[in-house]
Amino acid sequence: MHKSRLSCVVLLSLLTGVVLVGACASSSSTPTAPESAVSSTKAGWQQEWDKLMAEASKEGTVVIGTGVASDVRNELGKVFRGKYGVSLEFISGRTEEMTARVQAERRAGLNVTDLLIGGLGTTDTVLGPGGLLEPLDPMLLLAEVLDKKAWWGNDLLWVDPDHFHVMFIASPLRPITINSELVRVEEIKSYRDLLNPKWKGKIAFFDPTISGAGKNMFVLFAEGDLGIDYLRKLGEQEIVITRDVRLMVEWVARGKYPIGVGIARDSQRQFERAGAPINSITPVEGTHIGGGSGGIAMLKNAPHPRASRLFVNWLLSKEGQILAARLWGAQSARDDIPTDSLDADALREPGIKYMPTFTLEYQYKAEQYQQIARDLWGHLMK
Repeated sequence: MHKSRLSCVVLLSLLTGVVLVGACASSSSTPTAPESAVSSTKAGWQQEWDKLMAEASKEGTVVIGTGVASDVRNELGKVFRGKYGVSLEFISGRTEEMTARVQAERRAGLNVTDLLIGGLGTTDTVLGPGGLLEPLDPMLLLAEVLDKKAWWGNDLLWVDPDHFHVMFIASPLRPITINSELVRVEEIKSYRDLLNPKWKGKIAFFDPTISGAGKNMFVLFAEGDLGIDYLRKLGEQEIVITRDVRLMVEWVARGKYPIGVGIARDSQRQFERAGAPINSITPVEGTHIGGGSGGIAMLKNAPHPRASRLFVNWLLSKEGQILAARLWGAQSARDDIPTDSLDADALREPGIKYMPTFTLEYQYKAEQYQQIARDLWGHLMK
């Protein structure tokens, strides 16, 4: 080793107690930029994202309350842990059950749950007004999540005006199901075609006084171009009202009631795959669009705030939504997510008018119309 270089190394070793290999390299050596200099070249959001990942890894866990199926929970947890080293712990329960649980935790002075995954319900009507939810706006960091053009309708699908709850699924309902051997598609181009005397006593309608597609359709008719008078006339068609969605699909498939309004798509798909002669129609007046259980909210004073923020941003990213669309079996609220794995009748269509049923505003309207449905159609309910 050159004498001057050796002396430099020895001197530094004595001063620091560490052998700094190459610290006094000759001028011909290429200097390495310090880590701080490298990180300063990154975009501001990237620096914050790197910091968030490190802090989330230290917290190590996100606790999520949800009613989604176990296979969805397991896959989400597997993928997220594999990518970020953070575990997802799930507390299983319906929205109402999770709301009661969170309230009980807070009364006991406990903060156990970080996030809630589910649809419109008491998360919004109870926890939000009760001051138990954290606005998600400040939690969003990734540019691709904040890009409004990436989302259907050019904005994130906020459930409430305070932005506590956002939907990541935006799935249309095919509102009318027909027996294709007894009803031709062209016979029902408009909802008004259901008033044809030909269909009297041949229409089944899912109960509009409880949660479900029947309630959504009742509100769509009442709030849209058709109005209450249309609903009164539809009742005069001697419609049959049921709360048994599987029985309703069976009625249509067998031709007992060849037209069904408000049938859940999952139930219909089972019969379609079995070869039943059924088809779906969306009339010219449009239909509604919902999020099912595909929404997320963050609780105030979450015990794992950094890991929770990381999960929210990842789930709303393109990568997270590709997975979510597959697991939920429904179209993402993002417009840049592949739909190859989804059935054609599960996709949004250009030119169709959609009423959003995932908003808090809609929830309050629906509650009012449930009583109107009882008044108009109570005699038809068994």
